Amino acid sequence: MNRTSVVLMLVVLLATVAGATELCGVFSLYEEELPEPFTPLWVGPADTLYAYHGFDGTVRKSTDHGGTWDIIQEFPGTAGCKGLFVDSRGTIFACFPSPADNAFYGKLQMGRFEGRGERVWSEPLEFQCSKSFWKMCEDLQGNLFAGEYTNGAYEDTCAVIWRSVDEGTNWEKVYEGTGRHVHFVACDPNTGSIYAAIGDGFARAKLMRSNNHGNTWVEILTQTGLYQQPISIVCTPTHRVFGSDWGDFLWPWNSVYRTDDDTYSDQLILMGDENTYVWMMTRNPDGIIFAGTVTREYGEGRPAIYMSLDDGATWCKAKSLGGDLEPWWGVTWMSNFDSDGWAYYHDRMAYKTYRFRAGDPSGVPEPVVASASLSAPTPNPSAGRTSIEFSLPSAGRARLAVYDISGRLVRTIADGTFAPGSHPAAWDGMDARGRPVASGVYFVRLEIAGESSGQKLLLVK
Repeated sequence: MNRTSVVLMLVVLLATVAGATELCGVFSLYEEELPEPFTPLWVGPADTLYAYHGFDGTVRKSTDHGGTWDIIQEFPGTAGCKGLFVDSRGTIFACFPSPADNAFYGKLQMGRFEGRGERVWSEPLEFQCSKSFWKMCEDLQGNLFAGEYTNGAYEDTCAVIWRSVDEGTNWEKVYEGTGRHVHFVACDPNTGSIYAAIGDGFARAKLMRSNNHGNTWVEILTQTGLYQQPISIVCTPTHRVFGSDWGDFLWPWNSVYRTDDDTYSDQLILMGDENTYVWMMTRNPDGIIFAGTVTREYGEGRPAIYMSLDDGATWCKAKSLGGDLEPWWGVTWMSNFDSDGWAYYHDRMAYKTYRFRAGDPSGVPEPVVASASLSAPTPNPSAGRTSIEFSLPSAGRARLAVYDISGRLVRTIADGTFAPGSHPAAWDGMDARGRPVASGVYFVRLEIAGESSGQKLLLVK
């Protein structure tokens, strides 16, 4: 793609995306503040939540979504925890910047619970030239991957990715290249591929991919402008979405890069009108992507949390963060999701930690109707006509309507008083004026007695 096509594309994006909405269609951000601030956090097996508490240097666990905590290990004298990860076997990996007398090196701490609760901790890996990892991942075969995240003392020599094939006991170097940081490593749960975002320093930023468990790596995206670089990574069944750090006229701030075939294309998407960095992204079990941003290096931009309901193609602003603007403040951590749909983020602006999930615009965690039901649309995806059925336990007024991803009403399908029982309905892919609507994600919403339920529908023409 040449520079002219990129600039023209950005003009279109700036004209059409500026001014993201605070509500994301049928869904919005629902959050609750935890009793104490924790960062980082990770959800392990059986929905057990693990987190580092910076005030006393402890790793803790919670089995009630962060309501109460048990200390499982103390790390006195540590200068904060950079990365935390729990694999599918329940092994905990935590990395701490080294003490001041050896500030350029870090060690990976590994904790296992063996026998009858015996706590066994070890240091299986001392990083080559960095403080820590930021995000680890586990592939479909149970192999573990960690990328080195350095401090500013090293330039362009420490882009190193490590792999363990024996549950973290031993580690081997599987990639070493130019670049100061490996920001993220992500294991695609759909294909088994591993992705790494490498950047900072004077070397080119790039995205690397391995399709053979880390044995070999190929470069799928290379920095083309002066500063832009990928950082956060989310994998969906059809796309890979990468958040940006830094920016220029070729890759603007507050943008994500999206690909369906791992080649450079025109899928550069501006999330909103803030000059911030997209440091954190996570995806919930329903396919909704959440992205958290931070200020730029001079404290510029207003951090926010964004949501995408269509694999990163479009975004809406779910929350703007308040507080003083300092360099690289904002959403500095997002965890994975548990089976109940909860994840956790840390707000560096207010130094608070929240659990969050997708909720409807009224603030209810899930749009569920206890006394009525809305069936899933069929077929879904649909090329045109879609059948929808709703059921009422007693006679009453009900309204069934279709909304687009921004929350705008597209078509009212049914509105009136209905007898108890099941009621078939259908949508023909037309708006209220009888015009065909564009392909994309839509929401069918049933409203009755002040409550609502919704179903997602993908229209493909």
